[in-house]
Amino acid sequence: MKKYYLFINTFLVTVALLFSCLLASAQESPLKFDHFTVKDGLPERSILFLNQDNLGYIWVGTQNGLLRYDGYKPKVYRFGLDNDPVYENCSVRSMLVDDKQNLWVSTTGNGLFKYDRSKDQFIQFKYPQGKGPRIIY
Repeated sequence: MKKYYLFINTFLVTVALLFSCLLASAQESPLKFDHFTVKDGLPERSILFLNQDNLGYIWVGTQNGLLRYDGYKPKVYRFGLDNDPVYENCSVRSMLVDDKQNLWVSTTGNGLFKYDRSKDQFIQFKYPQGKGPRIIY
C-alpha cells in the first residue's frame, strides 16, 4: 500500500509540475541589435578592442582613433594628430580603467592618454624618446 501511495503522490506532483510549466510562459521580448558601421560614425571597420566603463559608455579602439558611444551618438577621439603633426598614427591599442575610475589609453607611437571627464578630453603622456619600438599594450 505504501508503494502504491508513493507512486500516486509522485505521479500527481509530476503532473502538477508539467501542467504549471504549460501555463507559465516567459515574456516575449525580442532582442534588438543595432549594427554600428563606418557610416554611423565608427572611425574604421577593424576594431582592436571593445570596452565599457563604469558609466555605461562603450569605448571602441581602432587604428584610426577611439570611439565613445553612449547608445545614441558616437564621439571620435584622435590622439596626437591635432597637437603634434609629426605623428601620423593614432592607432589605439588598449584601454584600462584604474582603481580611481580614470581611463587610460595606449597608442602606437603617440604615448599614453588619460581621460579628463570634466573637460571631455585626453591628456597626453608621450613615450620617452629613444631607439626601439614605442608600443605599449
